[in-house]
This record gives sequence, C-alpha cells and structure tokens, in this order.
Amino acid sequence: METTYYNPKSGKVNYKAIEKAVGHKLDYEEREYAIYYYESGNTGLPDFDSEAMSDFCLMLHGG
Repeated sequence: METTYYNPKSGKVNYKAIEKAVGHKLDYEEREYAIYYYESGNTGLPDFDSEAMSDFCLMLHGG
C-alpha cells in the first residue's frame, strides 16, 4: 500500500512530501533515518526528534 511518504512497492521515500510536512529540507541523517524508518515497517511521518533517531545517528556514525 502506497502512502504519502513511502511507496513499499518501489521502496522509494518521498522526501519532498516529508520536507513539506516538517517544514525544512532534510539533512543527510534525516534522509537515512527515513529510509531505515520505513524499511523497518513503520508508517506515517518519522519523528526526527525521537530517541530512536538519536540511536540511529549513533549507529550511522559508529558511535
């Protein structure tokens, strides 16, 4: 099922829709987290201020 932010059939994240919803251009970490968020089976808008995002950034940077 396709959503506004992610199309699981194609595996594509709609960054422009997310940017419009959050009100700013996504940085590298936010883009990578969005991919991880949707590939993990989540739906809706990612919470970029969450503890999960913080943990993801530590993992992303090897911390």
